Amino acid sequence: MHCSDLNAQHTGTLLRVARESIELALGQRAAVTFPDPLDARLAAPGASFITLTQAGRLRGCMGSLEASQALIEDVMHNARAAAMRDPRFAPLSAEELGTVQISISALAPPQALLVSSPQDLYEQLAAHQPGVIVEQWQHEVRVHKATFLPSVWQQLPSPEHFIRELKRKAGIEADFWSSDLRWYSYRTQSFSEASPQPHTNVTQPAR
Repeated sequence: MHCSDLNAQHTGTLLRVARESIELALGQRAAVTFPDPLDARLAAPGASFITLTQAGRLRGCMGSLEASQALIEDVMHNARAAAMRDPRFAPLSAEELGTVQISISALAPPQALLVSSPQDLYEQLAAHQPGVIVEQWQHEVRVHKATFLPSVWQQLPSPEHFIRELKRKAGIEADFWSSDLRWYSYRTQSFSEASPQPHTNVTQPAR
C-alpha cells in the first residue's frame, strides 16, 4: 500500500480507531470498532507512527517502520503504545485524554540511500526533507537504530543539525561517520484530529 492511497474516509476511520484504542486502554470503552466490511486499503499491511500532543507539546509518540500487520491494526496498537508506553512520559491518564490531539503518519516503505560522505547525505536530504532512518552495524549486527519523521524538519531545518540530533537519538556520537552507518529515507501521509476529542462509551465485542 502506498501512503498516498488514503482518502478522507480512510484517515477519519484511522483517527477514530486510534482514539478508541486509547479509550480502551484507559477503561473508557469495551472495544475498538472496525468498519464492516473493512476497506482493502486499511486491511493491507502498513506501518504507522502515532503522535500525541497536548497544548502543542509532545505527549507521546510510538510507531512502526516496517509493515507487519494490517494498517488499521498497526494504528490501533501504536496509539495505545504512544499513550501508555512511551518511556519519555508517564502513562496518559483518563483526565488528560480530552486535552490530547492525535496525529497519524502512514509510512511508505523506506528506501536505501547511497551516500559517499556527510555532505552527500545533507544534499540528498535537503532536496526533499523526507523521514530518515539511521542504523549502525558492527560485524553484521545492528547495534543502533533511530528515525525522525518528516515533520521533525519543522524543528530542525538544517540537514546537519537534523542528522546530528538523529544520531544522538540512536545513541551514536553526533560527529561519528563510518561505512557501518546505513541510511534510509521514507515519505509519509500525515493527518490529525482537528482538535482534542471527548470520549464516548460503547460496548462492542473486543478486538
